Amino acid sequence: MRRPDRPTESSPSRGPSGVLSCAPRMDGFPCSCLLCEPPARGTAREERDRRTAASVTDFGRHVRGVGANGDAPANRAYSNGPWRTLRGPGVCVFGLRVETTTPIVNTVGAAIRDGHQAAIRPVHPRWYTDFLGAGIDFHQAPPLPITRLFRPDGAGRFPWEEEAEEHCRASRPLFWVPRSGTAGPWSGIG
Repeated sequence: MRRPDRPTESSPSRGPSGVLSCAPRMDGFPCSCLLCEPPARGTAREERDRRTAASVTDFGRHVRGVGANGDAPANRAYSNGPWRTLRGPGVCVFGLRVETTTPIVNTVGAAIRDGHQAAIRPVHPRWYTDFLGAGIDFHQAPPLPITRLFRPDGAGRFPWEEEAEEHCRASRPLFWVPRSGTAGPWSGIG
C-alpha cells in the first residue's frame, strides 16, 4: 500500500470575523483511495466501503455519522472523498446528534465544493485512527487531510476559550492538538 507524504499545513490564524481558520496546502499529493487504487483482495468492510465509493463517485463525498458509545462521549460526523474529488480536506463535526451533524457536514462539503470558505482547524493525524476509521479505510492510507469544523457555545465562545461552557469543551475535542498535548474525555480513547 502506497503511503503519501504528510501535506504541509499552514498555521491557524484569525480571520476577519475573529474565528480561527486554517487553509491547508495540499497540491501535489496523490490519492490512494479505493477508487484510485482498488485493493487486489477487496476491502475489510466490503458493504460500507462500496456505499462510500458510490457516494464519492456520485456526489464527490460521503458523510458518515457515528453515535456516541461507551468510549466516545459525543456523536460525530465526517466526510470521505473531498481529497479525491477536490484535493481538499474532509470535514468533521462533533457534539451534536448524528441527525444534526450529518447534514451540517454535507452542507459544509457542498459549500466548500462550490468555493465557499469555512471556519476550520486541521485535525492532527494522531486522532485519525480512533475517530475517522472509515475515512482511513476509504483512502487506504493515513494521513489524509481532514479539518475540524467548530461552532461556539450558546454565548458565542469556542471550546478553547477559558469562559466556554463545560459541555462545549467536553463535546468538542481540540483535535489540532497532538493527543499527548491534551486532556479530557477524548484523550483516553483508543
